[in-house]
Amino acid sequence: MDIQDWLNVIYPEVTPDLDPRAPFIAHIKTRTPEHNPPLFWLGCALDEISETNEMDIFIEKARKAIGDLSDFSWANEQACLDVFSQACAFAWASKNLSKPQFIEESNGDYSCIFVPDYDATIVPKRIRHVRHFEDVVSDISDFVNDVQQLLPGDQNKIGYLDTYLNLDWYAQDLGYRLELTEPLVSILKNFTGDQDLRFVLTRPFQWGNPVVSCY
Repeated sequence: MDIQDWLNVIYPEVTPDLDPRAPFIAHIKTRTPEHNPPLFWLGCALDEISETNEMDIFIEKARKAIGDLSDFSWANEQACLDVFSQACAFAWASKNLSKPQFIEESNGDYSCIFVPDYDATIVPKRIRHVRHFEDVVSDISDFVNDVQQLLPGDQNKIGYLDTYLNLDWYAQDLGYRLELTEPLVSILKNFTGDQDLRFVLTRPFQWGNPVVSCY
């Protein structure tokens, strides 16, 4: 199904709203995935989850992230977008590894995904929008350290990094512009190489065609 149809399943109470300043869920219900890769791939991620027995778990996670559906605070919307990034990590694992499972209990600040056939834990993170590239670098460094502390030892672990969605200008942002993306990839390889951590980096919600993957 398209993302609008999935949002009607997950958030039936939310009324579509054409105003770009409207809450994210309400506005996305009015947008078509045609010529919009982030929304296309997000819909595909939910299709992938629906083919497993994990869809009810995901819907519960997505609704819990928003909390009060009558109060779309910025913090709640960010939490909701984080859950959508988790959906994309799940879909990536399903296509590239084996049947994954959501780990229902959060591990610190992270909601992880387990792939039993590979004995691998995937730690998804959405890189949030910041003013300065140095802040992105610091965020990724903290993430790599967090993963190592959460999952010590020799167990298989994959950091899944999804870049933030700038809905109307995503093609001019991180993940697309080479002068922003290539340094980020180099820094990520340096950080994860030192820590022996596998990783995936994607454009917003675009799990089907990662910027780079090492697993």
